[in-house]
Amino acid sequence: MQDETQQPEPEVEESAQVEVVEVEKEQEPEKEKAKRRLSDRLREQTYHRRQAEREREELRQENAALKARTAIKAEPDPDDYADRDKYAEDKEAWRKQEREKIRAEEAENIRRESAQRARQTEAEKQKEAYLSGRQDAIKEDPKFHEYEVEIDKVVDAFDAPEIQDLILAAKKQGPKIVRYLGTNPDELEEIASASPRERAFLMGKLVAKLDAKPAKTISTAPDPIRSERGSAQRPAVPSGLAFDRTKETFAQYSARKNGFR
Repeated sequence: MQDETQQPEPEVEESAQVEVVEVEKEQEPEKEKAKRRLSDRLREQTYHRRQAEREREELRQENAALKARTAIKAEPDPDDYADRDKYAEDKEAWRKQEREKIRAEEAENIRRESAQRARQTEAEKQKEAYLSGRQDAIKEDPKFHEYEVEIDKVVDAFDAPEIQDLILAAKKQGPKIVRYLGTNPDELEEIASASPRERAFLMGKLVAKLDAKPAKTISTAPDPIRSERGSAQRPAVPSGLAFDRTKETFAQYSARKNGFR
């Protein structure tokens, strides 16, 4: 009789493969459903937030329109009134209206001046911090000034002042950004050629990348033996000498005195 070797049935393998594919197909829709659920929630939250903003704006406009309708356009003229009491009432309302207008204008001026001072103070702090870091950067890289000039040229060519603003906003980290963009001109042009919103996003990603600390490398080498750690064995001491801790341990001294090796 001839020996016949048994071959695995191909139908069993194909069946197993089909089952794996079916399981993957079942899992994939679940992932897609989860993504859609998250996306739907985000869209719903965005819709409600924007709806609330629209309602607040509509209410503000209604209040402004109501005030405009009830406001007295000009100082009341007594010749226009047959009723003296009505004239006195409108006159007082007009005076109150003018006082409120003056107070509102003063408050707005104070707010604008305060905001302007705050911006100027912050700009000075950013500039001082940048210049402080710039001195160290020039010492580390003599081409640093060339990087600044190149960035200015690209910013002017693409009208992208956001890049300079964000560099200054980074304060002492600003020179690090300048050095990176100066040595990566393609990335600089990519950021500059983007939209203002995308520029801010790309600059934010760059700052995060430069601030990220490198991951610590864990050594897989075995622990060194004592001799590799610097604990060299002390030289042998003749048996007749007294104990000297600089040349031997007390255990070695005791073994030497008792004749042990």
